[in-house]
Amino acid sequence: MTLDELVAYGLTKPGARQEFPFDEATLVLKVGGNGGRMFLLAGLDVTPARVSLRCWPDEIQAWREKYPDSVGPAAYMRRKPWNSVCLDGLVTAADLREMLDISYDSAVASLPRKHRPTPTGSADETGGPAGGP
Repeated sequence: MTLDELVAYGLTKPGARQEFPFDEATLVLKVGGNGGRMFLLAGLDVTPARVSLRCWPDEIQAWREKYPDSVGPAAYMRRKPWNSVCLDGLVTAADLREMLDISYDSAVASLPRKHRPTPTGSADETGGPAGGP
């Protein structure tokens, strides 16, 4: 799976958006209102491509053990549960999608309810719980 394919998959998630908050070579996928939460970070000037993805703390080591040559700690994210994943062809497309799903779910779970995406994809900006009446 290529970086473009992974980003395209990430953008199918409700409320997902692409930004370049740091520079034109650092792509970020975010979810949620009020600034949102990152769930994918990728340097576009790196070969082979690498992405940083959020992970549940109790699963982070399992991914690193399953793919010791392709998954490791994410740079600059030392205190947070993020993995750096090399898109070198060793990690299966199914596992990349699963890691991105986990990253997205983790980002959404960290958002206040009023900033979580609704099933239609937008964050509830009314101040009430997302998806609520």
